[in-house]
Amino acid sequence: HLFLNPNNSMLSLDIPSGITIEKTQFYNVTGQKIRTTNAISTWDISSWAPGVYFMNVKTDAGSQKFKFVKQ
Repeated sequence: HLFLNPNNSMLSLDIPSGITIEKTQFYNVTGQKIRTTNAISTWDISSWAPGVYFMNVKTDAGSQKFKFVKQ
């Protein structure tokens, strides 16, 4: 399981040992892809506008989707 820890400036995932992030894609509430990253688990979202966002995390163990709110 992946756990999302959002706050107003940083977003991070708690990843179990042995799991590797391959790609993460971020989308805004209208479904527009706004960012793609590879192999990292912490993101600076301080410049993002307040609102609802979605992320799709692909790991070597499968994919998981998250929804979070930037204040």
